[in-house]
Amino acid sequence: MNDAFLMGMLHRLANRNEQLQALPDIEAMLQPLPIRLVPVDAALSYEAGMLRPLTLPGGLSLGDRYCLALAKREGVPASTAERRWPAVATAADVTVDLIR
Repeated sequence: MNDAFLMGMLHRLANRNEQLQALPDIEAMLQPLPIRLVPVDAALSYEAGMLRPLTLPGGLSLGDRYCLALAKREGVPASTAERRWPAVATAADVTVDLIR
């Protein structure tokens, strides 16, 4: 990842819970990065919910839908290593950048 990518990184607070369960030391790793934490609000929850019919066949999770909804709301690409996202994202009118 380059500096420009990191400077524009948004991070949902809901995702922090998932990360802490998988990697307890992740807080120390993420702390120095220029990441803007975005609270999950009613509007974002609504958008994520509206993506369910589009994302369910692709096996995307609620967290995945929140990420796509946030990218759509902010007008930025969603970055992921999940290869199944691009097809779903196109239908949801979201740009996806595969990071590997």
